Amino acid sequence: MEKKKMFISKKDMPASELKKNVLSNVYLTNYKVPFFIYAPIVMAMIVYALFFIQTPLSLFLAYFLIAIPLWTIFEYLSHRYVLHAKPKSAFWQKVVYSVHKGHHDYPNDKRFMLVGLNISIPALFIFYGLSYAVLGSLCHSFMAGWVATYLFYDWLHYAVHNYNFNNKYYKIYQRHHIEHHFLDSDKNFGFITLLWDEVFKTRLNKDEKLEKMREVKR
Repeated sequence: MEKKKMFISKKDMPASELKKNVLSNVYLTNYKVPFFIYAPIVMAMIVYALFFIQTPLSLFLAYFLIAIPLWTIFEYLSHRYVLHAKPKSAFWQKVVYSVHKGHHDYPNDKRFMLVGLNISIPALFIFYGLSYAVLGSLCHSFMAGWVATYLFYDWLHYAVHNYNFNNKYYKIYQRHHIEHHFLDSDKNFGFITLLWDEVFKTRLNKDEKLEKMREVKR
């Protein structure tokens, strides 16, 4: 049986591959960009909700906090079923490669570790519109939590690829994600929380890890 190749190179994606397989401007050359854009947006939503439309603090906190677990299930499902989709259309293959598969092929290329603005900004408007349709004025409280959680997701994803913090909880998340990259890309989809991998039985167990490690060494 042919061994499954987990990645192409730990170096940056070459220009020829970039031109052939990646949609223009979906990648970020500066990892700080999302924080400069979305951190002020989160602060503006908090100020607007609490001081302009005077959402009661208890309601604000309730909707802010409920956005966090909802983001994690969205993150898990979109990672598993959208970012790892195998479309037949050449155009959608290029889309999936641009937003995620390229990151698997070149896992150390910093340009593909965060979501590009031409993906995240339209997504922000879509989710804002949907939450407003469902929640009305409480959408500002909800979206403050949603976007703040997205920012934390972006930071954590960038961090586990680039930093080795001496913290046991951080190392659990780092190991979980690195196993997704280098042992089995069909397992360990969760990121901010590992709960959904447990619920949907997609977390690599000890025996599976040992077998995958033996495969890698062959």
